[in-house]
Amino acid sequence: SFFFFFFFFFFPFSPPPPPAIKTPSTTASDTTTPASITPILTNDYGRPCMMHLVAICSLAAFLFGYHVHEKALLHAAVPFLFVAHVSPEHAHLYRFLANVTHCQLMPLLFRPQEWVLKMSVWWLHASISALFFPRENESRSTWHTLLCLYEIGLVVLPELVEILQIRFLPGMLFLPLLFRSAYCVPGVVYSFVAMTRLFVRYTPPNVHTATHCNTLQH
Repeated sequence: SFFFFFFFFFFPFSPPPPPAIKTPSTTASDTTTPASITPILTNDYGRPCMMHLVAICSLAAFLFGYHVHEKALLHAAVPFLFVAHVSPEHAHLYRFLANVTHCQLMPLLFRPQEWVLKMSVWWLHASISALFFPRENESRSTWHTLLCLYEIGLVVLPELVEILQIRFLPGMLFLPLLFRSAYCVPGVVYSFVAMTRLFVRYTPPNVHTATHCNTLQH
């Protein structure tokens, strides 16, 4: 954990801004990003799964980082794929985060003729994930209902806003992207909190989980 901590912050994917252009925003980012993951990396949770740690740190960097791109969510979704089989809760969280990631990546395919392709890829991934990963017992709780409605909104609402913007506000070209990013923020925050909770909960009390993680690392 300590090795990963130092590697992540002293050898970042992109060089930090020079001191001459330091701003309150970059200073806050440099402070909050390490602070958000230090409790996880500095506590002894047995033998944690490295892929789970990578996903948590990537989500923290996305939430608290300065000037991040939507594609950065892939740094969390792809590693978490390798632990999605550990339990139904892991699988559910992966599917949720994958849907948020798909929603964020949709504007990268912006041509009208690409709409059917990108929605088909999204549907195909959701279908394969539901087929091969364990599913939670059906829950009728209010929270579960809200999550389901939120995920439906990931598909419907950004497309609806884009149609309305073209029809009624043609000069506000930024509005669909702004709405899409703002709507995905609660999903990213929930994913970070739930992912951290699962990490603490399943390591090390669940020996079966640790065995799976060690297998993946080797």
